[in-house]
Amino acid sequence: MTAAVRPDPPARWAPGTEICSTYLHPNGSVEGQGVVRVIRHNETGLVTWQAPGSEVLWSVLADGAEIRTAPLTERFRQPWKQVRRRWRGQGVLRVSPTGVPWTVWWFWTEAWQFRGWYVNLERPLAFGDREVRTTDHILDIWVDTNRHWSWKDQDELVAATEAGRVSPAEAAQIRRDGRAAVEVIERWGAPFSSGWERWRPDPAWPIPAPGCALLDDTT
Repeated sequence: MTAAVRPDPPARWAPGTEICSTYLHPNGSVEGQGVVRVIRHNETGLVTWQAPGSEVLWSVLADGAEIRTAPLTERFRQPWKQVRRRWRGQGVLRVSPTGVPWTVWWFWTEAWQFRGWYVNLERPLAFGDREVRTTDHILDIWVDTNRHWSWKDQDELVAATEAGRVSPAEAAQIRRDGRAAVEVIERWGAPFSSGWERWRPDPAWPIPAPGCALLDDTT
């Protein structure tokens, strides 16, 4: 990865550009990473596509088990490690509005039936020459196709706070950010109203090759 990142991109990326997308833990270690394709990049934000079958760096428990198999009280106390795997199921379109502490993920079935919107609360993107970085904030929101929303992982945010993964002040800010996202959902503002559910990837696009330094270095 590049050494320096900044709040604003060094340049707007052209559609089709492949960039490295990295999710960091609060302590700066890598939680997840993969190469995504830029769909649109302008003053309103960044839109990227995580292609099905693309290689990603994924966090699991130290014994290789999925993190959610650990009891909630231990989930954020046990050590994690990163493994390579392929993105499973259909791909995901991610829309990151400029300067906003969340990204919206568009989910479809493998038959391209739209499933809904997933609001991933996270730090506003930081930009490098060909990469973006953020930190996942654990709490999320699911919005179904009828525009009904519900919280996700409230219990995990509590557990992460009790384990010292996030501070009580950080958890309070995350909840405020979530409520701000809910206000946008309830008035059906952008990007929910943008119509991306009708978007489809170009079938001629190849699956991106692994291109992130940490993916290359992980065994």
